[in-house]
Amino acid sequence: MKFNQQDYKGLIERAIHDIFYSNATNESKIVITRKYAEICIRKILDIPQKEDVSLGYKTIKNQIKELNLQNGLLANSIEEIRKFGNDCTHTQ
Repeated sequence: MKFNQQDYKGLIERAIHDIFYSNATNESKIVITRKYAEICIRKILDIPQKEDVSLGYKTIKNQIKELNLQNGLLANSIEEIRKFGNDCTHTQ
């Protein structure tokens, strides 16, 4: 197993707190949700910390589609999170 949950424990705890229990703006919560989704993808695809992960990477999208979990539910959810995250992090 390449993914080590302990590497992300603090980030996961902060993300859950900030998403659900903080007074952060909705835009900030969406950006944090995107980061959390990237950690989830690392876990699902067993990607080590040393490798870059982005929800928009073609290789990541292809690997998610290959899993075909719940008839594309995972792929569709990740795409929605990616789109909202882009809207909140990019100025265009």
